[in-house]
Amino acid sequence: MTNDDLENKIRQLELQLQRERATRKKAEDILRQKTLEVFDANERITTATRRLQAALWASRESVWEWTADDNMYRLYTLVTEREVIVHSRGTLEELMLTFSERSAEKFMQAWQDHTSGLNESFHCVCHRKSSTTGKWRWVRITGRIVSRNDEGMAKQFIGIFKDITYEYEQDQTFRMITYTYLRTEQPGFIIRVDNHRVEGTDSMFALLGGERRDFSQEQLRQSLPIELIIHNQKTKERLFEHAVVNLKGESIMCQFILPKMLEDKDKAGVYSYAVGFFRPKK
Repeated sequence: MTNDDLENKIRQLELQLQRERATRKKAEDILRQKTLEVFDANERITTATRRLQAALWASRESVWEWTADDNMYRLYTLVTEREVIVHSRGTLEELMLTFSERSAEKFMQAWQDHTSGLNESFHCVCHRKSSTTGKWRWVRITGRIVSRNDEGMAKQFIGIFKDITYEYEQDQTFRMITYTYLRTEQPGFIIRVDNHRVEGTDSMFALLGGERRDFSQEQLRQSLPIELIIHNQKTKERLFEHAVVNLKGESIMCQFILPKMLEDKDKAGVYSYAVGFFRPKK
């Protein structure tokens, strides 16, 4: 082999080495980029999972899932980036057996309305017997279809499951109090101090010559001595007389009674509402 041949061979080997180095560097750059992408994706998953955990913890909610392949629902009590703990599982029929008869009917109707496309999501408040405590609880179940098969049938549901027993019973208590108050024979009123919105008993509207639907808020403000009522509430003047104006524009002299409020103990005299009763003066 001549010197020229040897030099050509060396140049070819150097060029081949340069190409291999360039190829290896490109591969290393791609690997580094993919590694960073995977790291970023894992970081996003971890961050999203922590946010989900915090949101579920703060709202006392659990995640549930139903899959059509095995007709199984699963209630998850812990969701992390590494594991998901299943609190309970069973078929859809077994889930419905934990509901009261009325709630089971409501659940299936809401389910069918969503699967048929009538509603965009699934929502139902059910009375359910807890499998762990054996006690009846009120729960709110919401969710939506996240996957359908080629025929358009639901393959997978995902949603939120929340115990709302305290909120539900409190709401029922408020409804009972409200209904009872509105039906009292003594004409009464509740006035919001900041915007002067007026609510009253059925008997108040009757005394003013109409029914609830006959009065606008403006008419009620003209019928009752709003400013005087709020002033007397703050000054704790419980008994006073003043005229009210009915739908016909007639004045009716009435006796007003303002009951004591818990806010009376506040030295600053800050009130959110003015509450009282009145009746025609005899």
